[in-house]
Amino acid sequence: MRRVKPLSLMLLLALPAVCFAQEGRVQLPDFNDLAKRATDSVVVTLDHDMLQTASQFIPQGDDNAAASAAMNGLQGVYVRSFTFAHDHDYSRADVDAILKQLHSPTWSPLVSVHDSGANEADVHIYLCRDKGHIQGMVVVAAEPRELTIVNLVGNIDPAKLAQLGGHFGVPRLPLKTPDSTSTPPKD
Repeated sequence: MRRVKPLSLMLLLALPAVCFAQEGRVQLPDFNDLAKRATDSVVVTLDHDMLQTASQFIPQGDDNAAASAAMNGLQGVYVRSFTFAHDHDYSRADVDAILKQLHSPTWSPLVSVHDSGANEADVHIYLCRDKGHIQGMVVVAAEPRELTIVNLVGNIDPAKLAQLGGHFGVPRLPLKTPDSTSTPPKD
């Protein structure tokens, strides 16, 4: 009977990690050491309540209506981005800590790019799918002097996702949308 208690305790402690993976959220490591070494760092932590508050700061208008609609299904936006003065001021273990969490049945790789040329860039995009719906997205972009991790949590509509460009630090991208031939970047 004593063996059951430690096993039950271990399962209970592991439950939050399983729940995070099912909801589309990854556990971001404590990057305080990276932030100290970085020349620039960006940390965005917006849970559902903060997203609701932040959405009130988006000006009304046709250009921003699509961004507001894209945010409706989101439960969280988590961004960690670091720029360094020297190549490889972060370790591969920093990247692997995120990628290791994405090796589960709910996460599927969408894009994986490795450039060993002059850019030395690795980009990984994973989707968390549940019953045919996208419940989360993780983007990991690693370059010699920059590391960026983005985790979007919630019901994600890929057609609306590009509309977040220009809001909350998400860059505008020249992507084709169903109602136009392209949306050029605005300065």
